[in-house]
Amino acid sequence: MPNGPSSWPIAWPRTPNGVRLLVELAELLAGSGCRFKATGMNFPNTHYLARPATVIKDADVVLGMELSDYWGTVNGFVDNGYEGIGQNVAKVKPGTKLISISSVDLLPSRTIRISSASRASTFRLPGDAEATLRR
Repeated sequence: MPNGPSSWPIAWPRTPNGVRLLVELAELLAGSGCRFKATGMNFPNTHYLARPATVIKDADVVLGMELSDYWGTVNGFVDNGYEGIGQNVAKVKPGTKLISISSVDLLPSRTIRISSASRASTFRLPGDAEATLRR
C-alpha cells in the first residue's frame, strides 16, 4: 500500500466509465478512495486504495465529486451537545483543503437553494465531474 499524500477522491460516478476514471485518479494521486453510501456506483471497496470514510479526519485534501451533501460529508451535527444545545462538529482537521467538482453548481442559483458544497468547500469548481476526469 503506498504511503502517498492524504489527498483522496470521493464521488458518485454516474456510469461504469466514471468508476474506472475515479480509480485511475486515486492511483495517479496515490491517495485513498472512500465510499460514503452503500448503493449505486462508487469507489470499489475491494481496491487496494479503498479506505473507510473515517480517513477524512487525517486528510490534507478532500476532493468531493458530485456529492449531494458535501457539508454533511465533512461535518456532523450533535443533537444534544453542550448543555443540551445542538452543535456542529468537523470531521476533518483544521486547514484541510476542501475541493468540490459538481454539476449542481451549474444550475441557476435562483431556482435552487444554495448547495451545501458552496458553503463547505475551499475550492468550488462548477462542472460535470466525470467529464472533468476524461482525457
